[in-house]
Formats: sequence, structure tokens, C-alpha cells
Amino acid sequence: ETNVQKKDNCVFVVSPNALVELSLAISSAIEEQKPRAVIFDSISTLLIYENPKTVVKFVHSLIGKIRAANLDAFFTSLEGDAKTPAIEDLGMFVDEFMSMDKFRMYKIELGFEPTPKKEMPKKK
Repeated sequence: ETNVQKKDNCVFVVSPNALVELSLAISSAIEEQKPRAVIFDSISTLLIYENPKTVVKFVHSLIGKIRAANLDAFFTSLEGDAKTPAIEDLGMFVDEFMSMDKFRMYKIELGFEPTPKKEMPKKK
């Protein structure tokens, strides 16, 4: 969109493949907001707009910045992209890969309570 209105707590970049601008925006947000963790959604989207080698370099650089700030980070990708060379290459720079089910279990270990499922009424 060309006529974007500024919003609090939100940063817009020119395009999904404006990786330098995105990197600067993330660095600035980390410095200003001092978050406990970073959630990056998603590597799969970057792979649509940019070549895999560039994405790997970008994410590797981002991981370095996040580690330097001593933060936890979660990078998401589509399950179907898990076996792509780019995602496998990024495995060298992360502590662990988690599936969504394992991520949910991790949240529970951290003390988050899952949202209870509503039971369907039984048919007579």
C-alpha cells in the first residue's frame, strides 16, 4: 500500500524483500522496546520474495543480533518448507527445531495455560 498511516507499536517497510530496512527496523525495535523474545513470522514468506541464499544470510545476521541482545527467538516456517535447503542450512544457527505441537508443549512448560476447548454437545 502506498498511503500507509503510521501506527503506534508498528513499523512498515517498503516491501517484503527490503531486507536492509527490515533488519534496521528489527534492530531498532529490540533496542527501544527491550522485549524478552522475538517471534519472526515467517521464513517461508521471505523465501517467496527473495532467493534462498539471501534469506539464509539475512536470518543468520538477525540471529546474531538477537543473541547479542541476549533474547530468545522463535522463527516460523511452513511445515512443508522444513526440508528445503535454506531451512536446513539455518539449522546450523539455531538451538532447536520445534513442531507446532512441541511449541505448544513448551508454552505449557513455561507456565502458560492452554485455552480450554469447548465440548460439543452430545447428540441424543
